[in-house]
Amino acid sequence: MVVEDKVLAWVDRFKDEPMWSVCEIGLSSDDYHGLLDDLKQVEQKCFLKPPDWLGLALTIVLAECGRRHAGEDNFWVPVSRQLSEMPWRDKIFNRAGQPTSKCRKILEDTARRFRLRHVYGNEDTMEWYVSMRLQFGFTKSGFERRLHEWLPSNVMPTPCKLLLGEKKSDSFYKLWKHLWLFRKDRLSERQIRDCLRESPWVLPEWHDALVSKALERREYDYVYRTNNGDENDDHWTPRFSEKEAAEEGFLARPRLVWGHNESPRYELSVEAEALDALELTDSEYSFWVGGFQAGRFLKQTDGSYRAESPTISVQHPLPSMDVELKNESAMCVVRQRLELWDEDAEVVVFDLTAGGFALIDEGQGIMLKVGNEYAVLTAPGLVIHPAPEESRSFAGGKIARLLAHTGTPINVCFNDRTVINTLTVTERPLVNLDGVRAELVASEDVCSGELALTARHRIKISVPEGVSLKHIRRDGKALSGDWRQNFWWSQPLDLTDAEHASGVRLQLTIKVGRKMRSVSRRVYANVDGAVLWEANPGQVFKRSVQQDGLLHAGKARTTLFLFRVNGDAHSYYVFEGGFCHGRVKTKPAALKNLHGFGAPLMVGFSRFNTHSEEGSCVSRAVIDTGILGEIDAEGIKLLHPLQTNREHRLVVVRPDWSLYSCPAEKNPTGTCLKSDLLTDGWLATGLFFRGRRLGTIWNQNATLFSSSLANADLQKAIQIITLFKLPFLLPVFKNTMREYLLAHPAEFLAAWSESGDDTMTIDGETFIVSMTAGGDSLRYSVSSLIGTGRLDIADDVCREIITMFGGDVENLTLQDLAILLDDVLDWSPRLAAKIAGVAGNADTNELCKKILKSPANGAKLEVAKNVGSHPAFIGHLLTTHGASEGRWAGNVARLLHNRMFRRLLTCFLISNPRV
Repeated sequence: MVVEDKVLAWVDRFKDEPMWSVCEIGLSSDDYHGLLDDLKQVEQKCFLKPPDWLGLALTIVLAECGRRHAGEDNFWVPVSRQLSEMPWRDKIFNRAGQPTSKCRKILEDTARRFRLRHVYGNEDTMEWYVSMRLQFGFTKSGFERRLHEWLPSNVMPTPCKLLLGEKKSDSFYKLWKHLWLFRKDRLSERQIRDCLRESPWVLPEWHDALVSKALERREYDYVYRTNNGDENDDHWTPRFSEKEAAEEGFLARPRLVWGHNESPRYELSVEAEALDALELTDSEYSFWVGGFQAGRFLKQTDGSYRAESPTISVQHPLPSMDVELKNESAMCVVRQRLELWDEDAEVVVFDLTAGGFALIDEGQGIMLKVGNEYAVLTAPGLVIHPAPEESRSFAGGKIARLLAHTGTPINVCFNDRTVINTLTVTERPLVNLDGVRAELVASEDVCSGELALTARHRIKISVPEGVSLKHIRRDGKALSGDWRQNFWWSQPLDLTDAEHASGVRLQLTIKVGRKMRSVSRRVYANVDGAVLWEANPGQVFKRSVQQDGLLHAGKARTTLFLFRVNGDAHSYYVFEGGFCHGRVKTKPAALKNLHGFGAPLMVGFSRFNTHSEEGSCVSRAVIDTGILGEIDAEGIKLLHPLQTNREHRLVVVRPDWSLYSCPAEKNPTGTCLKSDLLTDGWLATGLFFRGRRLGTIWNQNATLFSSSLANADLQKAIQIITLFKLPFLLPVFKNTMREYLLAHPAEFLAAWSESGDDTMTIDGETFIVSMTAGGDSLRYSVSSLIGTGRLDIADDVCREIITMFGGDVENLTLQDLAILLDDVLDWSPRLAAKIAGVAGNADTNELCKKILKSPANGAKLEVAKNVGSHPAFIGHLLTTHGASEGRWAGNVARLLHNRMFRRLLTCFLISNPRV
């Protein structure tokens, strides 16, 4: 049987299924390896216009290979290595082991054509990664490491959550439920093995490991915060929330370790698979915790990285700490924020028996488990009664070791024995403390809502019936005040910069019945519009200078920022131009995914309401200058420390677009690069190490840029604009760059669409091609540059673009035209519509059906769901009446990041060429 017939026969039984996954085919190991042998005979040219069966065969091979060899957080690189001998490997993977645009298109088209489970069009997920993972659930390495944590908790891989919920598979649901019941001793081993034999989601060689792993560390299940309910109820299905969808970092979960007669410490360990996913290249990397080097990671002969020590000890932790991985040039390549415990809590309890993790107070106090050993960390000035077995100074307070005994309460008190908190191991009536509320209001002599750092404020507190307020402290210091009209009011307070940025931390001691409780509240001053604060390594906040100038994307990735807005921060969104980066975070965070092409950074109340002109602009432009900062009399500032050598080259672009370079030298202070080369006029300058871009800066002289570009060699200008990452959305460049791009669209799109070689040579200098080329951020930014207005482009230019994208102008079928437009619309739906008009007598209705690949109403529903809007709003935008409204262009710009919306917009413009 030929491979085409074999593949189609495998999937024939799913022809009536609304959706299915590859693993449900039930391939044996022989089937899988036989398919690999068959695909070794497929030539590379077959992937130029792959038939449906070949896309399906590729999807099957990637899924089956991934479940065996990939990691939970690193799918593509291990799979690309396994398929390195395939003759078509370079068509499917780039040199970094990531899928090419051709591969992504094949996978998406195949999933839609054969109704495979997928999340394509959902911009809030990693579409191709998650869609591929939906074909097999979890990986071998994933369950071997973490199944014992997944089963009793809400924390599990996103694909597993989808397979239990939105993309539900009955067979996967059955497998997960049986594993959970077996862990709860409600199934015998024979019953679980019968289930495993029937399940297509696990391979036969996994059975023994799954049985063993499902029973591992059951004594710690209560730590994982399983669903509340009677033990006999079937509350096994996880509940999901947006708060749990945080990005996973490169560290395993940190824990407190305290051996007897030893000093307590925090232990950190790095996920090896997470390091592989970072695509590291240097021979070694240093590991920094809280600003101090704590270890090194060395490159192995197989290309992987291993730590000198399996664990890293932190003797003096803070509640929140930054962990950084730095390369040989001392540049931070990845940063993770660790929240070790609640910094607002006066009493923090760690369960040493259950792994050393901080326990969470859900508002009812922390319940201790009889026989477990605990560490209790208290703020300065507090003591524990009865006296603990052992206590030490730790993290700015006192930490005590104790063993929980039945009926023996543990009181946390002031030195005068005043109880502020009671830890108990016995059941007690639950008390709702949500009614204890605090707020910060402007004093009578200050206008409410005004941002004035010298303004005075008062604390206002209310408590529910049955609760009495005993003590109020601000960062450990008692506040005085009085009761007025059922509210407690403090005396007027002066706020520090840090309190304006991150709020005033309050500790309230209340009495409920005969029990004393300590609760924490954080209150914020009102601001006018949006204000941006930044923190230095010591966590001291200051008003960010970025608000009045340019925000460097490199600084944004390595500096903690905090947005302050009035009201609920979760109702506000962060925008870079029209691109929505998600909701405003309530805690300090780095801005990791900024595009850096010159668009302003703004905060808006809604994804689709027009921004107010006053108060919402956080930074007038975001630019990606890498490690380089401003240029002044001292030289070119370095945003991070850098040890330079002869391989660091400073490259200058002259007004005639020629390059000149020399070894980079620092000034005597070591904080700047010497800028002698910039004295005779320059367009741009950049710092490169072994040809790799470390940072670039463009001269923001609009007249110089315009006159130089008019006389530039086209191909050379495109190379330099790409390599030096021109922030073309800056006002000084935008109009000139738009005119130049629209005068030569075929050449620009050819350079930006092709993956090309890893290097380019300009004036004898060899450079490593930036991953900027062809990236999603570049596509969106170019689309923003071109805009949604009608384009004045000659028909000959449109035909040239058709040829450049592989189309035959004279013999262009409807299917070929749809595929071609699907590539072009990534750069500009308006340009794609223009090309469709030039292509001639195409049936627009049929063309739009082929572009959308699904009914229009279904596509609108998909967009509305993924962007958090209403289908009627999406539909209104795609009408001639909607297009005539003043807000149309702005609202469309905020949706262009969604690929399905780009398709819908293209079809709308094709059908309505006069819009």
